[in-house]
Amino acid sequence: MRGHRGFGRGGLGVLSITGWVAVLCAAGCGDDEPELAAVLGSEHFEVQVSPGAPLRPDMLETLEEHYRVTRAFLKFPEGRVIYSLLASLKDAQQACEVTQFPAACTQGNHVYTTSTFDQHELIHAYMSFVAEPAPILQEGIAEGVICSELSNVPASAIEVVPWQTALSTFPTGRRDVYDTAFYLFVHLVQRFGIDAFVDYYRHAPRTLDPNVFRADFEAFWDVPLDSFWQELAQSRDGLPGLAPVCPCTQTPTVPIDGRPLEISARDTWMVGDVDLVPPDGVFPFPDDDPGAYTIVSHGGLSLRSCWQDRKFDLSGYAIPGSDAVIVARLAPERHYLAFTALEATSASVTKGDFVTATCDAARTITLPPGASGEIGVRIAAGDATQAATNEWYWRVAVGDLSHVTVSPPAVGATKLTVCPSCDQGSPACVTIPTGGSDFAMDATTPELVFRVVDPPDAYYLGIQMTLTKPSAPPLPMP
Repeated sequence: MRGHRGFGRGGLGVLSITGWVAVLCAAGCGDDEPELAAVLGSEHFEVQVSPGAPLRPDMLETLEEHYRVTRAFLKFPEGRVIYSLLASLKDAQQACEVTQFPAACTQGNHVYTTSTFDQHELIHAYMSFVAEPAPILQEGIAEGVICSELSNVPASAIEVVPWQTALSTFPTGRRDVYDTAFYLFVHLVQRFGIDAFVDYYRHAPRTLDPNVFRADFEAFWDVPLDSFWQELAQSRDGLPGLAPVCPCTQTPTVPIDGRPLEISARDTWMVGDVDLVPPDGVFPFPDDDPGAYTIVSHGGLSLRSCWQDRKFDLSGYAIPGSDAVIVARLAPERHYLAFTALEATSASVTKGDFVTATCDAARTITLPPGASGEIGVRIAAGDATQAATNEWYWRVAVGDLSHVTVSPPAVGATKLTVCPSCDQGSPACVTIPTGGSDFAMDATTPELVFRVVDPPDAYYLGIQMTLTKPSAPPLPMP
């Protein structure tokens, strides 16, 4: 749980010193001075380390990267954060002047926490450079900006506190108020954009009076608070959950011309005697173009939208291991590759007309050397260009991997056919039963053409194909 102690601003200026360390209080401090084991400094942070606090050697680097990425998204004014790294929950409760819930809190630009990377409290500190409005807005943005799939909340689990209660209640110790603040933030940003939200945040009153909040809300957004509040428990586009926003301002972005993206191995974070998996690595796509894309992943990666309520894994299914090829036509919004493993990996992404509304326009998919032979095709639902027919084509070069096994989706796809060419009227075309077991055949042409009608949504299911060498002389297609 979180606490937010006070609303005062810190007045420290920026001291541009990188990586300096001072050991303080080695011989004892005055009665009114807290004992510190060390003070670490960087351009935007002063980290005050209490004796016994679990310090990481790369802590300043992690904090500076988070500052850079978050400021590019929220555009808050430049400032410096004081980060008190405490040794125990008891110390945090004492610093926060709350005895029950918080393991961390923030006062203006000063963070008090036992965590070496407290993203929630960091957002509080950054936004103190903007304003300090109603608590529900402060907690909403602190809950709502993080790159992680672990914070995805099923829509069925959402319980929204009535606005009269949520706006008049200080959130500390109230998980339901925190959740409602999160839903309010996500809906405002999805509907109006992050820049508009920060502008609203900058001018919104600091109040626990629900009527004052309501008048300001309706004047700024020109929407009735009652009706907007009723929408908070609804996910967008009928998706199964609500999720925080990932800024997707990280660098580098993913090259989409087939060049490999090399991702280095990571170590666990040693915090005291505990090994922690570091936060997900984020590698954004350059824009919101839906593609299609061919993605060759070497393990440890998944694909998520920057709204994080759409995602799928990039691992192989039929063949264990990595090097599966995913061909995806995405929803028209920013996405990113999420690096969730520790071992080094790589991926290559190529944008092209690999999944198209007509066969002639489709670019042939060719397996790269060393690929497993598995191809997964995913097509996002709701494409405006295909609202009438929802019919899609892709073409696969089989080469000497002429034994083809198709795993049709268990649901969706009213029709799935495969032909040796774009001639859909050819007697050599085969209709593959959907919702059934795997279908195997031997290709006698260098290329196969697939056609699907009403495919399942890309973020739910794909159509899997596995290409292998035949164990016997090829059997002709029916």
